[in-house]
Amino acid sequence: MKAPAIVRFQDFITARWAVIETDHRTIPPAFYALMLFWTALMFVDFGLRAPRTAVAAVTVLICAVSLASVIYVILELDDSTSGLIAISSNPLREALADLDRP
Repeated sequence: MKAPAIVRFQDFITARWAVIETDHRTIPPAFYALMLFWTALMFVDFGLRAPRTAVAAVTVLICAVSLASVIYVILELDDSTSGLIAISSNPLREALADLDRP
């Protein structure tokens, strides 16, 4: 009974690492497109309703840039192995190499 349990556990660990190491995005493209459309529509509405003053224009511009930077950071952190904010995979590979040693 012990041997089959060990084999199943090893299979589970192998499958778990395969899922962890697989490069996949967690934000669906349809959700991303809908979020961008909604945000653009919101700022178009703000721009049409705001008075035609420099303060209102600068405020809408600052808010748009702020929201765009937040969306950019979320998308950058969604794929942590590439892009401007990238996490190196070397420490994980070294740890895996140490775990594989007998």
